[in-house]
Amino acid sequence: MLAASGGPEVQRVARIALATGDDKAIAEFLDKGYQIAAQKDADERAAREKEQKEALEPAERLRKLAEDTARAAQARTKLIAVHGDATRALKNASNAMSLAAVASREADRMLSADKAG
Repeated sequence: MLAASGGPEVQRVARIALATGDDKAIAEFLDKGYQIAAQKDADERAAREKEQKEALEPAERLRKLAEDTARAAQARTKLIAVHGDATRALKNASNAMSLAAVASREADRMLSADKAG
C-alpha cells in the first residue's frame, strides 16, 4: 500500500523493499526506511513550497505596485479637477473684486459730483 500511496521517495524505497521479496528487508523498511523516506519527501515538499512562495513574491510586489500606481493616478486626476475648480473660483473672485472696485470708483465720482454741485 505504501508503494502506491506514499510520496515519491516512500514509493521508491517501498518498491525496492518489495522487489527483494525478503521479509527482513520489508521489515527494515517498515521499521526505519519508511520514516527516513517520508522525511525526505516532506523536506522536498517543503523546499518546493518555499520555491513557489519565493517565485510568487515578486509577482505580489508588482501587483501591489500596480494597485498603488492606479490609486496615485486616480488621486492625480482628482487633484487636477480640483485645481481647475480652484483656478476658476479665483478668477471669479478676481473679476468680482475688479467689478467692485469699478463700482466703488463710480460711487466715489457720483458722491464727489453731488458734493460739488
